[in-house]
Amino acid sequence: MRSYPRIEPAQLDPVAPFWAPRFGDHYFQVQNPVAERSALFVEGPDLVSKMGALPSGSCLRIGETGFGCGLTCLVVLDAFLKHAPPNTRLQWISAELHPLLPDDLSRMHHALELSESLHPFAAELRAHWPPPIAGGHRRHLAGGRLVLDLHWGDGAAVFEGLDGRIDAWCLDGFAPNRNPELWQDSLYHAMSRLSVPGATVATFTAATVVREGLQAAGFQVSREPGVFGKRHRLQAQWPGEWHPHQPQRTATVVGAGLAGAFVARGLANRGYTVTVLEADSPAAGASGNPQGITYTKLAIDADPLSRWQWLGLHQLASVYGADHLAPYWHPTGVLLESINPATELQHTKLWHALHAPSDSLCLVDRIEATSQAGYPVAAGGLILKPAGWLEPSQIVLALLDHPRIECVTSTRVRAIKPLTQGYRWRGERPDGPCQGITDQVILANAHAIPELAPVDIPLKPIRGQVTFLSGSPMLRMALCGRGYLAPAQDNGIATCGATYQNLSTDCTPTDEDDSTNLLELNSLLESSGGDALQIVGHRASVRAATPDYGAVAGLLLDQTRLSTSDWALLRHTRAKRYPSAHHSGWAALGGLGSRGTLTAPGLAELVISALTGEVLPQSRHLVEAVAPERFALKALAQDGN
Repeated sequence: MRSYPRIEPAQLDPVAPFWAPRFGDHYFQVQNPVAERSALFVEGPDLVSKMGALPSGSCLRIGETGFGCGLTCLVVLDAFLKHAPPNTRLQWISAELHPLLPDDLSRMHHALELSESLHPFAAELRAHWPPPIAGGHRRHLAGGRLVLDLHWGDGAAVFEGLDGRIDAWCLDGFAPNRNPELWQDSLYHAMSRLSVPGATVATFTAATVVREGLQAAGFQVSREPGVFGKRHRLQAQWPGEWHPHQPQRTATVVGAGLAGAFVARGLANRGYTVTVLEADSPAAGASGNPQGITYTKLAIDADPLSRWQWLGLHQLASVYGADHLAPYWHPTGVLLESINPATELQHTKLWHALHAPSDSLCLVDRIEATSQAGYPVAAGGLILKPAGWLEPSQIVLALLDHPRIECVTSTRVRAIKPLTQGYRWRGERPDGPCQGITDQVILANAHAIPELAPVDIPLKPIRGQVTFLSGSPMLRMALCGRGYLAPAQDNGIATCGATYQNLSTDCTPTDEDDSTNLLELNSLLESSGGDALQIVGHRASVRAATPDYGAVAGLLLDQTRLSTSDWALLRHTRAKRYPSAHHSGWAALGGLGSRGTLTAPGLAELVISALTGEVLPQSRHLVEAVAPERFALKALAQDGN
């Protein structure tokens, strides 16, 4: 059984906030640390020249070991905002095995003599600081100019597991003789795999083991004069001439539900001109429900799909708390009720397996659950504290409300064809045929994705009906069991649901489904707490799911690029993903099932990073679990055997 990785937070000296007792070392040079960071990691590798050379819409990608309190990131960001063209961004990818707890982060920031320009970024970092949950945590800061990927885990393992290209490296962390586990050959070889030609490496150390490790991995290494009292430091470069990443300019998204809206907004924020083509109207499908619960259904075994959900839970506040979405986000927490002895045992085992901090997850009995929910419930269970409920249809409209996004409704796309440069789509509108050319195209049209995809993606429709109720109990948090009940909206109407009907696309609501929803609702409340409720409406829609119930997210396989040797290799392997034969600008996001409100933001970032040349935000084994070609490759391997 795979275990959820456990992260041990950093420990600071109670008197000296820059001292780490675990390593017997300071986080940075105590006298003027801001100037030291700038001299080492900005001026030393001449990052300013790279920043100034970025074309509009491009991204400078920097990898770091040892995030600490984020001082190096803040210093480089400050320089970036001063020297890079306006419509560019900095992607900062950092690995930290022992992240600071929020109080320690604040203590360290307040002890630093930060310049006036750094203060707002430090405050923003503190406000969006991830909990000590292993894996990748993406945050968008500085008005979207900083794409911050914080990976809590071992540095070498993190970079061995990531895919993408990196323009510069900042090797920090504690000294090699204090923290030898970090400074490993596996780290340097991972760096060589990720580095673009001309990528630079800057570090404070001049240790022989680091110099020899970088040289063995293929870097050209020099020893330079040290700064602020250090005699020497190392600087290195990957062979070749550096050229900035050249971005695309336009994208077309097919589908205007949550998946398509998150992709469209993310691309627009990165400078794209985005056209969204919707067969009906925005949020016409499952994303059109007035209430949606953001809850997880995790396995005790830490499988990749559970990891996606667990990480997604801890980015909800950062994503939905953004100014344009916050009015439609209600972080009430969610109670997963232990509706029978088997569920109670599963919840207890899960609570122990997750190693979750108390502000993420707690296990409660029925009395405590009733107190937290504000109404007598049938059972105790797990409370997901970062979770809540949102208004999906309003979220979609808010995401699409951007000057670089045009949403074209009543447009059904019928075909997509790759061109020498870009893609041509053809479709139908009520007034006749239509077509367009775009640099990149993203399929986010739910169970209709297979109609347009160039590779087999076995998505199946699942009909679901929700029921709208008046007279709902005044719940303080959402309840989930076999069904769910959301707290009442401002108009006094609450939503319960939802039914599941495989392979049905019939969106006609039925009284039978309302009765099913009420029956499941009553199982969540003590006695017959739902008897006083009145049905005032209902809505049926169709979700899309894959055979393994994992999502589909990423670039699509171009089978015309597979050689005879590729076909032979794939027939005899169990590969789930084959990046060397991906379309460069044709992607898909779908199969989110009933977890779209939870997983759509993180999966959309995966798709966006693949399209825009950013380093992918999660490790390879998580990316492979949602690779669109995994079903086709599995079938090919089975045919080969």
